[in-house]
Amino acid sequence: MAKSNSSSSRRKKQSKLQQKVNNFSQGIGLSPLRIIVSGLLLLGVGYVIYAVAFSDRDDEKVVKNLSGLKLQQQKLDIDQRLQEMKEKKVPPKQSFLVTIEEASKMNDELDSIESAGDLSEKQKFMVDRIRMRNKSVIVMLMTRNDVKCDIERADLFRYCEKQLNSKDSENQLKAKYWFCLVPAVDLAQAPTNEKLENFVSAVETYPEGYINSPEFSRMLSTTFLKMRKEIPNSEEYWKRAYSVLSDQFGKSENQQVRDIGLRLESLKVFGQFELATLADRILWGDPSGPEDLEGAIAVLAQNPEANLATWVTIIKAYESFLSTDKLEETGSAWQKISELSMNIADADMKKKIDNILARQRKRAMSIGTKFDPTGTMLPDGRPYQLGDNQYTVVVFCDRTVRSTKALAKLGTANKGRQFRYGPVLAFVNELTQVDIDSLKKVPDRIMVTDYETSKRYYASLPIDFFPYIILLDKSGTIVSANLAVEQIPTRIAKFSAIERRKEMSAEKP
Repeated sequence: MAKSNSSSSRRKKQSKLQQKVNNFSQGIGLSPLRIIVSGLLLLGVGYVIYAVAFSDRDDEKVVKNLSGLKLQQQKLDIDQRLQEMKEKKVPPKQSFLVTIEEASKMNDELDSIESAGDLSEKQKFMVDRIRMRNKSVIVMLMTRNDVKCDIERADLFRYCEKQLNSKDSENQLKAKYWFCLVPAVDLAQAPTNEKLENFVSAVETYPEGYINSPEFSRMLSTTFLKMRKEIPNSEEYWKRAYSVLSDQFGKSENQQVRDIGLRLESLKVFGQFELATLADRILWGDPSGPEDLEGAIAVLAQNPEANLATWVTIIKAYESFLSTDKLEETGSAWQKISELSMNIADADMKKKIDNILARQRKRAMSIGTKFDPTGTMLPDGRPYQLGDNQYTVVVFCDRTVRSTKALAKLGTANKGRQFRYGPVLAFVNELTQVDIDSLKKVPDRIMVTDYETSKRYYASLPIDFFPYIILLDKSGTIVSANLAVEQIPTRIAKFSAIERRKEMSAEKP
């Protein structure tokens, strides 16, 4: 009975609540459903207003992230552009006026990059490097073209002076290098005593700019080549320059730099004889070759303390007489050098030269003797037999650029027609698979010995420099030695003509 009364009471309350809702709906003219929908809409609008008014932090993060990405991209663009400017090379035939204009445009762009601000320390260093490079290139080109550049030079030196205390070691090194190279070029263009003293002062004040850099040391050295060859009465200047540089290079911790110093010391004494080209001049019959050889040997007699490289250069030079069949001249020069070597005080050096002379004598005496070119060839293991060709050319090689160039010439020799001789290559060191693969480009007619055959070749005929080429006739007799690739056809033509004359004489009654 109690439960029935409670239930009836709840129904009455719900009925009253429903009546109030209905009365409210009718009062505002809306149905209950519309009120619910309107309420939901109001909640949605309220959320949006709240999001806009009170929850904008995420949007700020998005804006900041976009701004950061843009800034990062700008930095990447600056890095890329600076790298492009640093790597830009000056075309060798480009006029200095065009170069100055390009450098000016580049400097304007650097100004623009710097004015934007926010450069990293690394980017600032890069800007300094490019500016110094541009200023130095302009000065060097103007100097070499005999254009007055006092203003540009002063500007370069002021900039280099600022870089002496730079935190960037590369900029410090380059600044000191340009302090030395610009006076060197100035001296080489038009030597005077004042310019010589400026150069000496610079290289002695800023040795860190070159003393342990083979590249910079070589550039300083070669600066005086043109002066030595083309400017009359310049001997006292380039000799003094070489003397100062060789003394400085001798203090270097870098072996390559010390070697450059030794060559300069040799140039100071033997420079007028152009030892670097002496062998080639004798090889090609240049009259100045034998004359300079005679002069160099005479000076060597007065300077037996000359370094080993100088002795070897002179010894190698007169061996070029072999390729021109001047055996007497070779023997005469060999005898003079052999006698001079007796005056060498350094026992170790004397032993080395005696060994070089002994090996050279064996090569010279081999002309007219037999050489066995047979053996196993790469890559297919086919044997090489005498008699397959009227002549055989044996090329003793190493893997240096000089030998590679000779092989390239050999590959194009008689191009388009059959070889008149059998070319055989013998390498001083065992070939790697990479070496063998690279030789696949060598024409099939050029044969390459395997390592065991090469060792037998070198035991038979000791070689000190490469490439070394000998010419064999059909019987395997060495008829010529120390040839250049270009000489092979003419030597074969000469010996073929001799053979024909012999045959014609034998046929006459």
